[in-house]
Amino acid sequence: MSKFFSKKEVSKFELVNISRSHSNLKLNGVKNTIESAKLRQLNYWDPVFEGRGVWSIGSDIYGDDFVLTQPNGKVIRVEYKLTIRTFHDLVHYRNIPVGEYCTLSNNQFKRYKNTEDNKHFLMERCIVNFDEETKVGKHNCLAYSFSKTPPEQQWDYLIFRSEDLRNWRPNKDYWLSATNEGEELVVFRKDIIKKRQNLIKHIREASEKGVLLTNDRDKIDSSESMDSIFWT
Repeated sequence: MSKFFSKKEVSKFELVNISRSHSNLKLNGVKNTIESAKLRQLNYWDPVFEGRGVWSIGSDIYGDDFVLTQPNGKVIRVEYKLTIRTFHDLVHYRNIPVGEYCTLSNNQFKRYKNTEDNKHFLMERCIVNFDEETKVGKHNCLAYSFSKTPPEQQWDYLIFRSEDLRNWRPNKDYWLSATNEGEELVVFRKDIIKKRQNLIKHIREASEKGVLLTNDRDKIDSSESMDSIFWT
């Protein structure tokens, strides 16, 4: 069975997703590579949105990422964000375990929270790559290793709106953190999102169809799994 996305395409998705914030690769690649691919995937097959309408790209490069036109003609404009790595936060790990860790840039958080039109957001958290031969997989292995937690594949859709963010309480529902480069982040648990779709049971089918935007490399159950990192 041929895959919807080729190995070369998926490798490019990963490269763009983990590239440095504000770099040309990130700025151009998110819109032209990742969002374009997600749009194709949503119109091909999706465990949540299949049959719920037709997806198209936002008309303005600086506006909404996607437009969902439902069968009844209703139009929903959606901002999209993809996460393929998780983290063990040395400061906030007691509040946000590695299996729950989500992040937005503080600038994104402020912009989304303060928008006037109560935007819709789709945040895809797809932590399925644990192949130590890839940068993404090695990162995820290390995150679970540092947390001393057995690794597990996860796939979630986090669906929320601007008004939800306005109700979040600092140091209760979210915390401030920063990247090594000094970029301010807002970090939070995925279970704070009320409209969270757990897609774990669909990972195998999605992998067989080749629609995931990251490599599905689950070596967790192998006797050789993470020997060099987790079990030492």
